[in-house]
Amino acid sequence: MNDPRGVIAAVMGVLVLLGVPAGASPGADHASAGEARPADAAVGVGAAVDVGAAGGSAAGVPAGQGRQRPGRADAVGAALALARGRAARVLITRPGVQLREDLLALPPMAQRVAGVIGELTGAQARLVAGAAQRRGAAGQRAGGEDRGEDGGDAGDAGHIGDLWVLSGADQRRVALHAPAAGRYEARAGADRSALRASAIAAVLMELGGYVGGFGPGAGEPRGRAFDVAMAPVSHAPGLVEWPETLTASEYSKRLGKSRLRFEAVTRRLQSERMWARLPASYDPKSPAGLLVWVDASPSGKPPAALHPALDALGFIAIGAERSGNDRHVSERMQLALDAVATAQRRWHIDPRRVYVTGISGGGKMTTLLWAGYPEVFAGALPIVGLSAFADTPTGEGGRFWPAEFERPSGRAWQLLKTRRLGPVTGPADFNYAPMKAMAPEMARLGLEVRLFDVPGMGHTMPPPATFVEQLMWADEPARSERQRGIDEARGALGALGPSAGRDALLDIVRRWPWTPAAWEALERAGLSAGPDPAPARAPAPAPDPAPDPAPGGGANPGPQAGR
Repeated sequence: MNDPRGVIAAVMGVLVLLGVPAGASPGADHASAGEARPADAAVGVGAAVDVGAAGGSAAGVPAGQGRQRPGRADAVGAALALARGRAARVLITRPGVQLREDLLALPPMAQRVAGVIGELTGAQARLVAGAAQRRGAAGQRAGGEDRGEDGGDAGDAGHIGDLWVLSGADQRRVALHAPAAGRYEARAGADRSALRASAIAAVLMELGGYVGGFGPGAGEPRGRAFDVAMAPVSHAPGLVEWPETLTASEYSKRLGKSRLRFEAVTRRLQSERMWARLPASYDPKSPAGLLVWVDASPSGKPPAALHPALDALGFIAIGAERSGNDRHVSERMQLALDAVATAQRRWHIDPRRVYVTGISGGGKMTTLLWAGYPEVFAGALPIVGLSAFADTPTGEGGRFWPAEFERPSGRAWQLLKTRRLGPVTGPADFNYAPMKAMAPEMARLGLEVRLFDVPGMGHTMPPPATFVEQLMWADEPARSERQRGIDEARGALGALGPSAGRDALLDIVRRWPWTPAAWEALERAGLSAGPDPAPARAPAPAPDPAPDPAPGGGANPGPQAGR
């Protein structure tokens, strides 16, 4: 390498992999935390380079010419070291996408359709660059399975995307793989390195989560529950961990002083099972809503009473098996968040329309998730089970139903005021009295709470029509916001007329992404979605769950004497 930048990059790669702090790396020019990459960086992205290239100019080099291979297997380290530089631009694309300079000038939706998942900020790039844990050559194990010599082909199982590092004329590509749940690898030629899962998962989630295509999809059933792990797709070969593990301090931060004791969470997602159900109308071109189901029993399958609402309102449902009342609260919370991460990676989800529901003890769990994670869940629909953050008077002397967690404060409380809570119960439910007392007490504090009181209902699932009403009410703000965007985009596109120029059409895409008008504008501008890759293997049929049981074990704590 004659270019001193290449020498520095190689040295930095070795230091990164040895664990030397970024500030001690020679020649590193670091951007401040959160600083965006320069938008006007000179980038030559017209031709492909070998995934194992150690450096040198990539601009204008025809495929198969001018490639350089490293003298040793440090291609991953060198690329990650280069990603730390102030002048570098770092992007993630779908597998097999070849970057072109014109792609980087498109609106975000157009970039996503063309295969560019997103461009990393300086802080995100440094997080990824520091994620390397250990390394190995092809044919050895380095936190993943043996997958042959190259490890970079778009068709490889677990190949979820490519990391591109662009610095002047220097262009490098590293393949990102997820060989198993909770594991990530970077691969470049014969070199591979395990990556810290939390760092990669966090960056992908910040970029929107979804890393798939926008074609019709293949191999995923519609209208019935299926085992997610048994129907893998290339961009989501398994279950996906939430970036953060729930710790005792995080549990306390989220729920305050809780009656529900924390127990350490064991992250073994590869041994867990999740069930999902897609509405018949699901199309990745239009982001779907997401409903997380928290069961009281070990089943985890979204029950039949939810299906009409899911189909009518365009919701995907997902639930974890063995997440019932016999599992500890902290484990159930972690699995619910893992379900969100899995769904957001695999399907195109509207983050404004993520809700949680559950029955009995699962209903009480939905309250904890709603109050503890208002930045994740836009609302909750507890079924015959409810928790409260304040002691609730029973109306009998000084007796009360005890609080199970603390009221949020500060920004979390202000955000919670915008998150709707729609519990449902009935006179024959043994939790009827506490739920009927708790709901108005929470509403009195300024929260949007509506109790659905169903005549004759016991401790069981509500009638399907009632749950349609619940979900419609909870989803109304986000659904109305989306409809306004659809109407505005349709009007703006109509005003342009049939002879609109490319810039005007792309402005529609920029201002109203993922609307029907944005897709029409994209097509008129000469851009459209390519086909999706085939699934990793055909899904195994999974029958719909049996009629909904009447779960037990979710009773609210009995009244206590006043303190």
